[in-house]
Order: sequence, then structure tokens, then C-alpha cells
Amino acid sequence: MGKLLAISLMAALAAAGIALMYAPLEPKGNKELRGPITVVTSDPVVEEQFVQYKKLLGESDYTAYSGHVYRVLTYALHFLGDVNHPKRDAIALALVHHDIGLWADEVLGYIEPSQVRGTDAAAALGWDAEQIQLVDDIIHWHHKTSPFEGLNADVVNAVMKADLVDFSISILSMGLPWAHTKTVVKAIPLAGFHTMLLWMPIKLKGLAGLPQGLMEFMSIFKR
Repeated sequence: MGKLLAISLMAALAAAGIALMYAPLEPKGNKELRGPITVVTSDPVVEEQFVQYKKLLGESDYTAYSGHVYRVLTYALHFLGDVNHPKRDAIALALVHHDIGLWADEVLGYIEPSQVRGTDAAAALGWDAEQIQLVDDIIHWHHKTSPFEGLNADVVNAVMKADLVDFSISILSMGLPWAHTKTVVKAIPLAGFHTMLLWMPIKLKGLAGLPQGLMEFMSIFKR
């Protein structure tokens, strides 16, 4: 019980620290975001890319992670103002891979391994250099604590904000109305996603390696 209490306290402190890191990005509100939100529950690129990972993830983690992917895709496209945005395929492919290193490479500093897998998948489809770079940027910067500046910055920043909304359980809404996030979560349940993330450091490192594991995990946040 004492160990579980300590773990819970560490998780709470980490969550508070993360919220403080991202607080400056929280906008005052955006009237354009108040329009109806289209919930994306299926996407051909997402489904195609997940085929290779379903067995690796297992039923429970697949349900939790794929739900996260679809919620983030929904939020990102809403931030961009177009559910059929020209870069949707790149966003979808990147999102399938953005956290996949946790399972495929079994590391808590999962950004770089996930980048490699995502860009390799894009290259295997014959995508051009700009599309591959977009996939790379989305994955590398999706936990950036300041706005991205570069090619397709609108897309990269939309995904970054969308991931933050879901990662924070909408505590940081990035201007999205609560009614929208409630609608999305009702259509695509959380399915234990955040609990899964909480236990991942212990799963990969064990209790003895937890302090080192948390340090590795913090490396995913980029300035």
C-alpha cells in the first residue's frame, strides 16, 4: 500500500508539473472552435497502420491506444477546421506511431524510436519528402512545450494541442469547449488509456527502476 501511495503521489506531482509546463500555451478561447465537432471513429490509414501492431499491443492496450489516436485525430482536425484536411493521411499515420515505441521498443523515452517507425512506414508507402518530414515533425514535437515554427506548422501545432487535450483529460482544453470534449469521449471512451500510461513505467522498469524510468519519460517533453 505504501508503494502504491508513493507511486500515486509521484504521478500527481508529475501531472502538476506537466500542467505548469503547458499552461502558457492555454488560449483564452476561440470562437471558431465552438462550431460543431465531427467525431472521427474510423480512418483507412489508421486501420491499415494498426494491423502490424494489434498483436503486439494486445486487446486491452490496443483499445486504449487506438481510442487515444482517434480522439487526437478528431481534435486535430477540428483545430484545423477541416475534417478532410489535405494533410489528414499524414496526421493519421503519425498518430498511430506517435507513442508506439512504448510497446515496440519498450522504452519510456519513446519519441525517437517512434519517429523512426513512423517515417519508415511513410517511406514504405512511397510518400514524398515533405509528407515524410511532416510525419517526423508531428511525432517528434507532439509534446513540445512551445509553438512549433517550420513547414506545416499549423498541422504540427494542431496535433500537439490535440494530444495535450486528450493527455490531460481536457484539463488543458486549448480553447476547445468542454461540450466538445465530452461529446468526443462519449463516442470514443477513454478505455483506461490514462491508467495504462500511469502503469507503463512500472511495467517497463519495475519498482526499483521507477525513478530512472520517470527521468527517461520526462525526455519526451521538448522545448
